[in-house]
Amino acid sequence: MNLVYDVAIVGGGIVAASIAYQLAPHLSVCLLEAEDQPGYHSTGRSAALYMDSYGPPVVRQLTRASLNFLQQCPDGFSQYPLISPRGAMMIASPGQVDTLDAHESMVRSTGAPIRRLKPE
Repeated sequence: MNLVYDVAIVGGGIVAASIAYQLAPHLSVCLLEAEDQPGYHSTGRSAALYMDSYGPPVVRQLTRASLNFLQQCPDGFSQYPLISPRGAMMIASPGQVDTLDAHESMVRSTGAPIRRLKPE
């Protein structure tokens, strides 16, 4: 077992694992995790929903840039698909309709599919 590494990354969540994956072809990497399993904290509690209309423009751009990797990850990266189609629903009270309208407009501007349901 190698006890000398070029880089030590603390944490076993999605960010730490992503950084380790990108560095591994170039450096020896040690990923340190205190929990019994990786992704135990915020990564594990994530809804894990790919939504390219989520967040401010810079987050949406990063999300869209990740799509190809998520759909076609490199051989040996994962034995399971990383992404599968699913929907999401936003619900608004009568007092939140303006916010819902603004969100719907923003989603439509990204080209993402969206459908407005009526309460009846």
